Amino acid sequence: MILKFIRWQMHSVALCGHQFCVECMRQYIEAMLLEGGVPRCPRYQCESKPILRSFTNLLTLKLRKMWEQRIQEDSIPVADRVYCPNRMCSALMSVSELSKSTNGHMRCCFKCSNFTFSAKFHGLITCPAVITRGWVQILQQMT
Repeated sequence: MILKFIRWQMHSVALCGHQFCVECMRQYIEAMLLEGGVPRCPRYQCESKPILRSFTNLLTLKLRKMWEQRIQEDSIPVADRVYCPNRMCSALMSVSELSKSTNGHMRCCFKCSNFTFSAKFHGLITCPAVITRGWVQILQQMT
């Protein structure tokens, strides 16, 4: 059985021109986002990335935000990736973005506002750890 689609039922990927039915495209993009990937053209061996703005009318607000987040995460080089130490957040961040902080020592997760401190040889340490270490050192000096 051959299905015929009306033009408005089809959606075209802007960069490559491949066309798919609207519902198939919506489901494909949702599946890719929920699996943690950045949507690409569903055509076999086509590597073009659909443009988010051309799919805004197909997606829910939650899926659009998820796609924006995937684009942002995909732009961070693997060697530059670090995760927020807050267990409730664990947002992906860029080491170079954290080092651009105006304050030389204090950095902040942009998602949950968890402050981290840069330790020269110990990576990122959360606030409570630094505070505890500081108090231990003060108490040791007092005794």
